[in-house]
Amino acid sequence: MKFDNYNVTINQRIKIVIFIFFIISSLIISHFFSIQLMDHKKYVVLAERQHNVFKELMPKRGSIYTQDKDGKKIPVALNKNGFSLYAIPKNLVGQDIGILSEKLVEILGVNKDEILKRLNKPNDPFEPIKDNLSDAEIEALKNSGLIGKGFEFLNEDYRVYPQNEFLSHVIGYYGFKEGERKGNYGVEEYYDEILRGESGFIKAEKDASRKIIPLSKQIKMPSDGVSIILTIDQNIQFVVEEKMKEVMKKWDAESGLAIVMEPKTGKILAMASFPEFNPNNYSKINNFEVFKNSNIQNLYEPGSVIKPLTASIALELEKITPQTTYNDTGVVKIGGYTIKNFDGTAYGVRTMTEVLEKSLNTGAVFMQKLIGKEDFLKYFRDF
Repeated sequence: MKFDNYNVTINQRIKIVIFIFFIISSLIISHFFSIQLMDHKKYVVLAERQHNVFKELMPKRGSIYTQDKDGKKIPVALNKNGFSLYAIPKNLVGQDIGILSEKLVEILGVNKDEILKRLNKPNDPFEPIKDNLSDAEIEALKNSGLIGKGFEFLNEDYRVYPQNEFLSHVIGYYGFKEGERKGNYGVEEYYDEILRGESGFIKAEKDASRKIIPLSKQIKMPSDGVSIILTIDQNIQFVVEEKMKEVMKKWDAESGLAIVMEPKTGKILAMASFPEFNPNNYSKINNFEVFKNSNIQNLYEPGSVIKPLTASIALELEKITPQTTYNDTGVVKIGGYTIKNFDGTAYGVRTMTEVLEKSLNTGAVFMQKLIGKEDFLKYFRDF
């Protein structure tokens, strides 16, 4: 009887061992399944990081120049090497974000609310804090205890605008947009593709001792961006901007626009839009409307600009001379509309020269009727 009980005990133990072995085997197989199928891509990436080296080589962004009357190039957008500060929010979990943001405000003068938004992203590996740090800011950050604890420096080329507000709406700025550096507004945005160039890379494999295998190295050098020379005449642009400031101050104007064009070629020699902004400090602008070049991005009625164009068509077709006269009654009815002069006055017999001098709407209608619909439309298309 004792012998039989002993055999039963052995059989139970064997079953238990087999069951435990089965459980362990199942866990191992499940883990292998997870590694080989479910997490395959993850471990491939980890393996590649261990055995491969990849570094992107960034191109130099092309510069932007204006010219003077002698054709000498004058830089309005250049590159400068320096340091920026970025945060790694996922490494800040557990730290007091409020205290960190206050330190950054004290050292860098950044907007606290904006910094709080950027730091309060627990899964984010990269958030830019400030570009183009000064030597004093770099030193203060090193002494603050922030570096290495969720904040790092980044050595890179910066976009610098040596003439500050000058020509700002034509140039635009180069900065962050949707987490990526790119041209914004103006020439910086419109020609971003050719200004930025094409990045290159260094790629190589490492052996078991994690040393680079020389024969595995592949290098593609970056192609630097193309520089752009604008038709803007530096001297004319300067005069236009100064005169515009004087006029705006005199009349307490909210905005002002000016374009200077070379008639024979269509070259834009100057283009100004106010209020202006400093592209070196674009992040301080809260109203994005300020960045728009109102000369080309806003719609407005041409108004009296149409009158000299109409007169030039009539002169070209020999329908009038500067001394041609008409009788201004102050009102003209045409196409179901009643056209009056701006002041509602009837000026009597007037020459075409006086039509332009006094900006008479009825005189413009008189010239257009002489031109005819077809020629009028054709010339405006040509203009």
